[in-house]
Amino acid sequence: MPEPAGNDIPVTVDFRCDEAHEVWRRSFAGRDFFSTQEEGRGGFDRLLCERFGPAMFGLALVVKTGRLQFRLRRWSLFGFAVPIALAPKCEAYEYEDQGRFHFFVDIGLNWIGLVVSYQGWLELRAPTL
Repeated sequence: MPEPAGNDIPVTVDFRCDEAHEVWRRSFAGRDFFSTQEEGRGGFDRLLCERFGPAMFGLALVVKTGRLQFRLRRWSLFGFAVPIALAPKCEAYEYEDQGRFHFFVDIGLNWIGLVVSYQGWLELRAPTL
């Protein structure tokens, strides 16, 4: 069942690193969303790879107008390359302003429209022991 749209939803972001990748947990009002990020290899060389379940997305990092933009260049599903023409449409960027980390993410599919959209800002909080 799709999640309802909302405004001013509390978000936490945590990640942990090991030698090969980072595991990201984004929690929107208590609902967790996981992905991993790692350095691209093979056909994904020189890209940041983000995995969501069986899908892997190769992202080029581009700095433009003071923002770090994520540009989708390749993707695969269950380990098989999929034509970029069938890829989700993605606009995503982040930037810093007055000590806050700001982000914007819009992801959609041509045949169904918008899938997820979120934006906001984060402040660094000291880890709890």
